[in-house]
Amino acid sequence: MSTFNLKELVFYFLGTVTIAFGVVMVIKSGLGTGPWDTVFIVLARRIDPLTIGVSAIFVTSLLTGLTTLVRQKLSLLLMIVPILFVGLFIDLFDLVIFADFTPEGIVRIGPYLLGLSLVPLGGAILVVTRYPAGVFEEMTLLVRDLLHFKNVFPARMLIELFPMLLSGILSLIWFSDLGAINIGTLGFIAFIGPLFQLYLTRLEPLKF
Repeated sequence: MSTFNLKELVFYFLGTVTIAFGVVMVIKSGLGTGPWDTVFIVLARRIDPLTIGVSAIFVTSLLTGLTTLVRQKLSLLLMIVPILFVGLFIDLFDLVIFADFTPEGIVRIGPYLLGLSLVPLGGAILVVTRYPAGVFEEMTLLVRDLLHFKNVFPARMLIELFPMLLSGILSLIWFSDLGAINIGTLGFIAFIGPLFQLYLTRLEPLKF
């Protein structure tokens, strides 16, 4: 990165906060979380005193290592930066700021839709800056390139289906339930790709 740009740094920081806030809103809705979040949650349920945020840091750090190995670009290890920020903000929102936020009934749709719209927005914000993008965004671009997709939608769909299956199996084995998987998880899988593509298209013209 050739020059320091405060506007870009603030924009990047906003992206990490947006992702974390969106994740927590979806979790609080109780309608089903994003596929990767179901993995974080089932691990936090199983391993005490692991929190959702710390679980997210652990899993996404492993994914960062894998992505770096495939891309053979050591600079991708810098993705640890947004991983740490997002994980810490998830716990801040979940355990402190919104600890007592428990929407019920039809009201739950509000935080769910808010979170669903914010998570891909935060990811797109990270991608358009010159700073390291989020690991799921880099994985999306990696799968797109490896499978020669024309856009990110099918790639994002693929990397969202796998964790849902994984967390479902682990939840059944450990707790005899489906954990955080619910109808909202399917909605997340269906809309996360198109929304990410939409935000990315709108934000890519930005210059810092």
